[in-house]
Amino acid sequence: MTDDWRDPALAQRWSVDPTQFNPLRGETLDVLLTAIETVFLPGKTLLDKTLLAPVSQTRPQVKAARDTKVASRQTPAPAAAAAAPAAPAWRSRCASASRQSVPECAIEQTAVLDKTGQMLASVSVRLPPAGGQPVMMVHVPVGLFLPAGISVRIDEQAPLQLVVQTCDLRGCYAGSPVSAEMLKAMKAGKRLAVGFQSLSKQAVTVPLTLAQFAESYQRIQ
Repeated sequence: MTDDWRDPALAQRWSVDPTQFNPLRGETLDVLLTAIETVFLPGKTLLDKTLLAPVSQTRPQVKAARDTKVASRQTPAPAAAAAAPAAPAWRSRCASASRQSVPECAIEQTAVLDKTGQMLASVSVRLPPAGGQPVMMVHVPVGLFLPAGISVRIDEQAPLQLVVQTCDLRGCYAGSPVSAEMLKAMKAGKRLAVGFQSLSKQAVTVPLTLAQFAESYQRIQ
């Protein structure tokens, strides 16, 4: 007479001292785990003879396959182990109203929250199609204290204060022409900080980088 594994009393006695009933319990568990990974079929039970028979008959081959699977999970693939090159912080884009019109180009950097992808701040520098002075546009989320405006600071320089021009469901915007002096400072700088205040007048600073700004700006000139 075989044991009924669905009997709670039997399961409890087994759990108290597993080796009393089966000194080879470790090997048995190894076979069961192998069955789950390799030959389990929907509609079968783990102790079905038709399921475990092929496993017990080919235990050495199955165990070797299972060990290979475990080793492959522990050893990272070469592609995953190699770190992917970091994407440039400043991205360039060009667009035109028609095929005949001169394209308008800009470079842009956006800071987002890692977990949610929510935009924290976005700064773009645009070149007008007809040439002339570049224009900076700053985009921040809604929910800020509008009278405080938005500030832009390059490294340790004095911040440039901007007035919020408009807001929509996507955020609030402020813009300013970029002088030759400011453009030079951005090309040589390391950090760009966007600042504003929340509705509770708490100061918020979003750090951006000026790394590769000069190279990105050169591509759209």
